[in-house]
Amino acid sequence: MIHFKNINMIECPDCNRSGSLTDEEKSILFQPPEKWNVEIKCLSCNKFSKFSDSIIQALISENLFLEYSLISDISLSGTIELKIGTPYRVHLGQKVPMIHKIFLTCMSKLSHVATTPCDDSSFFIVSSEFDGHSIVGEKQKVSWNLYGSSAENNYHVWQSLLVSAKVELLNGQYNLSLMSSAIAFESFVDFHLRNVLLSQGMQEDAVTTILEEMPSVLKKVHKLVKQIDQINLKSNKELNKSWQLMVELRNKIAHGVKFDTTKSDAMDAFTTTVKGIFFFIMHTKLQPLMLQIQPKS
Repeated sequence: MIHFKNINMIECPDCNRSGSLTDEEKSILFQPPEKWNVEIKCLSCNKFSKFSDSIIQALISENLFLEYSLISDISLSGTIELKIGTPYRVHLGQKVPMIHKIFLTCMSKLSHVATTPCDDSSFFIVSSEFDGHSIVGEKQKVSWNLYGSSAENNYHVWQSLLVSAKVELLNGQYNLSLMSSAIAFESFVDFHLRNVLLSQGMQEDAVTTILEEMPSVLKKVHKLVKQIDQINLKSNKELNKSWQLMVELRNKIAHGVKFDTTKSDAMDAFTTTVKGIFFFIMHTKLQPLMLQIQPKS
C-alpha cells in the first residue's frame, strides 16, 4: 500500500527507469528526512537525482507494475505449465481478499491467455491457440504476478484515502480520485498537526478542540502549520498553487458544480498530494518523525 511503510522501489525522474532499492538506499529510509536529499545515480541515464525525488517519482509513476505494487500489501508470483485449451487452477497457498491485478506472460510460445476468478485463494488461467504459433493440446509455460490486498487495515485514514485515490485513478473514476487525493492531504495535515501538538505536551482533548475549531484546511496549512512547525507551503510557489487548485476543484465536485474531471486533473491531484506530504516530511521540526517510515519487509 501507499503508506511509507512499504517503500521498496525508486524511479528515475529523468528517464523513468525503475528498480528495487539497494541495501544502501534502504538504509537511507532509517535516517532523518533531511538526509534524503542525498543524490543517487541512475544506472540507465547516468544522471543524478535526489533520493527523495526518486521515491516520489516511484509513488506517482504510471508504470503499471509500480502502481499495483504500491496499492497492494500482497504480491505473489509463480510459473506453471498448462495444456493450451485446458483451464489451469492456480492455488495461492493463502487468502487474498481483494485481487487488484494478475499479469500473465507466456514463456515458451505465443498463445492467448487470461485469468478468471475462482475464490480468494485461487484463480484459473484459461488459454487458446494463437494462429501459427500454438495449437490446442500443446504444453505452455506461463508466469504470473498477482497484486492484492489483505483484509487488515492498520493504516491511518490519510493512507487509506491515498490508496483509494490511486485505485480510483486506475479504474477511470476521476471525480472520486481527485476527491480522495484532496481529502487524503487534509487528513494528513490533521494527522501531522496532532502529532506536533502532542509532542509539545498538549493534552489530547485540547488538540481535538483546536483542530475541530479550525475547519478550514487553508488556514491550517498556511497559518497553524507555519506557526507550530515552521512549515511554509507558500515557500514552494508551484506546489502551493497546485494544492490550492486541487482544493478548488475538490470543492466544485463536492458541491455538484464540476462533473468533467479528466485523467490529467486526477493525476495532478494525486501528484500534488504525494509531493505535499513529502514537503511536510522533509521540513518538519518534529523529532522523532512520527510517520514510522520503514521499507517493505
